[in-house]
Amino acid sequence: MSKENKKKKQAEKREKEIKEWKNRIHEYRHEAATLFNKQIVFLSSGGLILTIGFVKDIVEIDKAICCCLLVLTWLLLIASLFLNLISHKSTIKAMDLELNDLCVESDNQDVITSRYDRASIITFVTAIVMFIIFVSLNIL
Repeated sequence: MSKENKKKKQAEKREKEIKEWKNRIHEYRHEAATLFNKQIVFLSSGGLILTIGFVKDIVEIDKAICCCLLVLTWLLLIASLFLNLISHKSTIKAMDLELNDLCVESDNQDVITSRYDRASIITFVTAIVMFIIFVSLNIL
């Protein structure tokens, strides 16, 4: 086997390894995104259920002040869930674009998906902060 053929085979092997590595990274990224979405749904829906179900055990609702914070908490948790659903649809759209070899459009859709994910996190964290403020104002 000539040196040129040997170099060519090594280059092909290296290219194949890089492609396999990129595919694995892509799979890990997809798994991480899926787990992230599940966690946000779990936390937001759990927060909604707990705040609706147990707020009366923490605060006397009929004597509570700033009830608008409690309502805002619920609205933000619901918004977080909706943003997560929209993010899921956006991910599907990005994958469809990728399957149709529209890589630039798929990458753009991934950016949009990331924005939905970020907004979902922000609304969830803001909801928790609002609930803590509500409880703090009404316990003291």
